[in-house]
Amino acid sequence: MASSSLVLSEEQFQCSVCLNMFTEPVSIPCGHNYCKACIRKYWETTDLCLCPMCKEIFHKKPALRKTSDPLVITSVKFSQSFS
Repeated sequence: MASSSLVLSEEQFQCSVCLNMFTEPVSIPCGHNYCKACIRKYWETTDLCLCPMCKEIFHKKPALRKTSDPLVITSVKFSQSFS
């Protein structure tokens, strides 16, 4: 019987805007996660509100939701315990 394993990489917990571990991680409607400050600043510097990863365009600036992904939350808490 094949066993499945969960392989996690640091990239899963890295903001694709600043390339650091998430700080105040938020999700946008397409499901991608960013640091709250990073995505706000990114949207201030572009003509369109779009996802930096998948390029989905949002016609109105979407509300930012606190990330609910338990792996992201645990990783952020873990990394903060060493800083």
